[in-house]
Amino acid sequence: MYDKYINMESGFDMYMNSGYNNNRENKQSLIVRWHSSSGDQTTINLDLFEPFKIDTLCDVYLDNFTTHHTIKSTPTNSMDTSFFVLNINEFNIKTNIASNSLENNSPCFNNILIPADAISARSNAEITRTHKSKKMNYICSINPTILTKITGSITGLDGTTAMFAGDANDMFLAEFIFVARK
Repeated sequence: MYDKYINMESGFDMYMNSGYNNNRENKQSLIVRWHSSSGDQTTINLDLFEPFKIDTLCDVYLDNFTTHHTIKSTPTNSMDTSFFVLNINEFNIKTNIASNSLENNSPCFNNILIPADAISARSNAEITRTHKSKKMNYICSINPTILTKITGSITGLDGTTAMFAGDANDMFLAEFIFVARK
């Protein structure tokens, strides 16, 4: 009879799972650091340092978005450069759009829109701007998978305008937070 109480306290009864229990954090962070190339200022094609394992259904949030050396907003391109349009192929982004002219807004469909705060003239000084830093914005949900690459594009509002001039210092840094659903 004494042995029965010992087994119940130890958690090794027949009805209990004696397998490994993962007591992990319910959040993971993915930082995407992209540099433009001289030939292409819009394509994202990055290998991850190590595989990024998502082992449960997660909600993805954009925590912050910072750029370095963006192009100057002028009267001729101010509308196209007022937003960054970020497409990440590995994310199942489902955004819709309502507009008076839908054909001009198709680049916004199923993409992430980030307001371009305070894009100013380029100078000899290094210009770094944080465009999205106030709160985590919901992006999408993602099923369990293993990510080894991040691919996609970053453009202006029209879907073709390069937001960077192709300088070796041009870059953006985006931090995505993956929160496991309970």
